[in-house]
Order: sequence, then structure tokens, then C-alpha cells
Amino acid sequence: MMLFPMKQHYRYRLCPHPQQEVALAKASGCAPVVYNDALAKSRELHKKGQKTSGSDVDAALHHPSQVDP
Repeated sequence: MMLFPMKQHYRYRLCPHPQQEVALAKASGCAPVVYNDALAKSRELHKKGQKTSGSDVDAALHHPSQVDP
């Protein structure tokens, strides 16, 4: 019989200031867009028969001129 250690979990509550709320909203709002862009690029490279890795997709998506300051 194998015994597995119990995993603990923690519950957190965030109480951000107004500026922090804006920053959190921006960060969580862009995550799905970035994920979908990376997935599309990965599929595109796969269809061309190229092997991809996370760094390949990152390099293909990274455009320093389009970064918001």
C-alpha cells in the first residue's frame, strides 16, 4: 500500500488599492490574448512541419516595437 502525502491548500483574499486593481485587470485581460496568439503561432509552425518549443514561439511573437511602455 502506497501512502501519498496530503497536499495543503491555502485561500487568499486580495484587497488591492485602485491602482493595483487597474494593473491586475490589465494583466488578467491580456493573458488569454497572449495564450491564443502563441497557440495560433505554434499551430502555424506545426503545419509547416517545423518543430516548435516555447522559446521558438516566444521569439516569433516578440516584437519590441509593439510593446506598450
